[in-house]
Amino acid sequence: MGRYSGKTCRLLTMLSLTASFFVVEIVVGYLTNSIALVADSFHMLSDVAALIVGFASVRISKWQTEKNTYGWVRAEVVGAMANALFLVALCFSILVEALKRLVTFEEVENPKLLLIVGGMGLLVNFIGLALFHNHGHSHGGHSHGGHSHGGHSHGGGGATDHNHSQGHGHSHSHGHNHRHGDGDHHGNEEEKKALVKHTSANGVIKPVASEISQDEEAGDDESVKIIINDTSKEELNNIDIDIDNPRVAASAQLNMRGVFLHVLGDALGSVIVVISALVIWFAEGDWRFYVDPAMRVTYISYNLSFIACITFSSSMVMVMIIFSTTLPLLKESGFILLQTVPSHIHVSEIKEKVEKIDGVLAVHELHIWQLAGNRIIGSAHIRCKNLQCYMKTAREIRDLFHHEGIHSTTIQPEFTAVRIHTL
Repeated sequence: MGRYSGKTCRLLTMLSLTASFFVVEIVVGYLTNSIALVADSFHMLSDVAALIVGFASVRISKWQTEKNTYGWVRAEVVGAMANALFLVALCFSILVEALKRLVTFEEVENPKLLLIVGGMGLLVNFIGLALFHNHGHSHGGHSHGGHSHGGHSHGGGGATDHNHSQGHGHSHSHGHNHRHGDGDHHGNEEEKKALVKHTSANGVIKPVASEISQDEEAGDDESVKIIINDTSKEELNNIDIDIDNPRVAASAQLNMRGVFLHVLGDALGSVIVVISALVIWFAEGDWRFYVDPAMRVTYISYNLSFIACITFSSSMVMVMIIFSTTLPLLKESGFILLQTVPSHIHVSEIKEKVEKIDGVLAVHELHIWQLAGNRIIGSAHIRCKNLQCYMKTAREIRDLFHHEGIHSTTIQPEFTAVRIHTL
């Protein structure tokens, strides 16, 4: 599969196995009247949906489009939420069916076949766990795809890698932090001259509105601003996990973690099927047929006797497994779509850290939200004394955001009044 990456190859492999086994499970489940196997087959179907979403999102996220400036990277979030909602509905249907079986149970036929199919399902899920185990927990790896960027000013005449102004105050942070000694000082002076389009009566720099945005609340005579965008869309798509911050790593790759949780939950479901088949096959008495729709709550009742345990539904435990793995996925995908602050990021702490950086006078309009997975976007207004002061603190600000897992930042410096001395 030379045309596919390692991630997509794993997804395609597991998708083929899961889809094939779903058909086997649902057919055998209805033939043997096993509610546990039927429930597990529908859980397997949810795994098929999750794998399709995972594969599609990996492919679609790379598409370029003018209408979607970030591409289709949120397709995986929408798919994860749709899949989670499907699983919640599945929990309800399994619960209703289990209650029906407790009232009027049906004899499970051919438990040997049930055991064979359950064992095969367990094998398939073990393969899935082996394929996706790296996505089930935080792990180390390589550093970020998006590297640290320096504060370079690009003018309208074309991009340049050095600190030279081309007549525009709009500054993009794309390259590396170059140091040129006296040339830097000269570059800063050039930028200051480029910014000064006209001066108010009290000597405050007033930029042209089309080139530098003004904060209307702050007043025209109070500040000069430049937009610093730290990461381009191409770099954003290549961002990897910040291994220095475990909280960042824990929130990465939402869709792949969802796939892992689905496979893990289905593996537990296969264990349920195997245990049910063994009890029905070897035990005696009518009570054994309650094992399939009524066996395990041993997770919460270790001290109960086996007879007490069988009064509870094994399908209820299946519901607990599915719901417990679905709820975090539903919650996280919903928060991402609502553009809330990621749970591992504390805005107040970041604001305090930025304010402690030498040269930063104030921080406001700090916004942080999650595009998808570990792609976190941040923006802030930073008040500094002047442009030269900001250029000295820009790297520290970027490094701070980068360490917190915010790899795409838009910083709008606000410069306090600068006096222009005339000869």
